[in-house]
Amino acid sequence: MTTNNEKLSLTTLMLTWNNEGQTVYENPNLYVYVPQNTSKSGEFVLIDNLKNEVYQTNLIPPEQGIVQVTIPASAALKIGKKSQ
Repeated sequence: MTTNNEKLSLTTLMLTWNNEGQTVYENPNLYVYVPQNTSKSGEFVLIDNLKNEVYQTNLIPPEQGIVQVTIPASAALKIGKKSQ
């Protein structure tokens, strides 16, 4: 996530340590932990295993906490593919 001129190190809440996961739903909910910050806006980008951007959205991050990002069906994720 990039927010107002600062790059935040987000922690993806998932069972793997390498921030990669395999899609089991076409439009999953993803959860990330946002460290303490003062940003007013941010950008979330989902990239597939070929390094193609498959979904992007702008959001208002919390000062600190967990953010839920729902990937819409229009992103056309394929079940069984890897994303990061």
